[in-house]
Amino acid sequence: MILSKEEFKLSSGVSNIMAFSFIHCADLHLGFNQFGLDERFHDFDKSFSNIVDVACQRKVNYFLISGDIFNKRNINAFTLETVVKHLKRLNNNNITVIAIEGNHDKAFYQDRFSWMHYLAKNKYINLLKPVFSEGNFSVTAYDPLLCNGMVYEDEFVKIYGLGYFGNTLGEKIASLSEKIVADNRFTILMAHGGIGGIEIGRLSLDQLQPFYHLYDYFALGHQHSNHEYDRKVYIPGAPEYYDLGEVGKKKGFYFVEVDGKNKVANFIESKKRDALCLTFDAGKQHINENLDQIIAEIVHKASLFQAPLLRILFTGQSHFSLKAQDVETIRNAVLEKVGALYIEIIDNTGTEQTSIKYSQFAGSITAIERAIITEELMKDPKYSDVVPNLAEFIMYFKQKILDEPEAFLEELICMDMAKVLYEKKQEVNEITIPTAPPLIDTGENVSAEINKSGGSNNDYFQATLF
Repeated sequence: MILSKEEFKLSSGVSNIMAFSFIHCADLHLGFNQFGLDERFHDFDKSFSNIVDVACQRKVNYFLISGDIFNKRNINAFTLETVVKHLKRLNNNNITVIAIEGNHDKAFYQDRFSWMHYLAKNKYINLLKPVFSEGNFSVTAYDPLLCNGMVYEDEFVKIYGLGYFGNTLGEKIASLSEKIVADNRFTILMAHGGIGGIEIGRLSLDQLQPFYHLYDYFALGHQHSNHEYDRKVYIPGAPEYYDLGEVGKKKGFYFVEVDGKNKVANFIESKKRDALCLTFDAGKQHINENLDQIIAEIVHKASLFQAPLLRILFTGQSHFSLKAQDVETIRNAVLEKVGALYIEIIDNTGTEQTSIKYSQFAGSITAIERAIITEELMKDPKYSDVVPNLAEFIMYFKQKILDEPEAFLEELICMDMAKVLYEKKQEVNEITIPTAPPLIDTGENVSAEINKSGGSNNDYFQATLF
């Protein structure tokens, strides 16, 4: 629930300091011609336009952008024009725009200025970034003429801007925090970094919590889904789908009302193109046999939306991979019947991981590999009569490549391929297939079996082909 200014003052118990409000957004990625589609360029533009609409309607005082206004460093004229159009609307409504650079819109190393600097030079934004000297930075006030400095402040708010520093962001926050003292004004730290995970540019809460007493609001970005922690740390998420793997995750921006040191942070879902992710388990639903049924289900669910983005994911364990013709059949049928803007089909099916009991093969990698190859061949009925010879055939070629790679490749290049393969096949047909090496006597009657349990016992050897 969004409170009126009067209601907020009463609920917070603070009224001696003038209340103010701000918008916090991030990862706009404007100019992104996703999937090579002009429609997606306009989708990202519309999403930002909606946030600007809310800012103007609510008459906020500040508009914070925590990095990645642009999708890339090199932008075209049309992208710049659309961004300036929206920033002018904010400026004309007396809304102060404060931004930091993200990893997508920072200047190249050899360049001195970015397009963000251009926006600051023309008074569309206040671009906060630290000024470094000999590897260290000082906490300097923002200079609108030079477009540098990392602190914006007035009588109501103090905002520090760090930008993007990859995996060293935590160190930069600690360094900054050691140089400042708590302020009686509402204090915000802007940084382009997310929380958790191993991706570059992520922080842990442990790196922020020691400094909670210094900041009232951590305005973060970089992470494309919405998260908030401890009523201190806020990540709005990218307003549009930067990747279809984000479908189903919360994305939007914050409208924050402040009175003194008290705040109410209201998360608002962004307006974005409809998108749908459908998952099919290939192990339970055989793709080849149920293709029409799968298409019908996709069409039924996708028809509820207008020109949606679709992500169709096939998972599970299956003996058969998704065929290229099946992918095209699905894509064409859905495009024809639903009019989806874009369809992404992903085949994440696979076979069960095979675990070989190491002690049964007396440490012989060759025997283990032969057992795995044999098992895989047995899954396809057309190989059932020739599995032993074919397995040995594969083993022969593998060893030949390992032992004499150059000679083997030269042989294949210089001679007729069919003849080489035929001669090798004849040799294999005459081979007596060796049995696995004798088992080590463990005092137990252990049968030679391939175990698919995926267990983690020490006497199991996880094997992969070649």
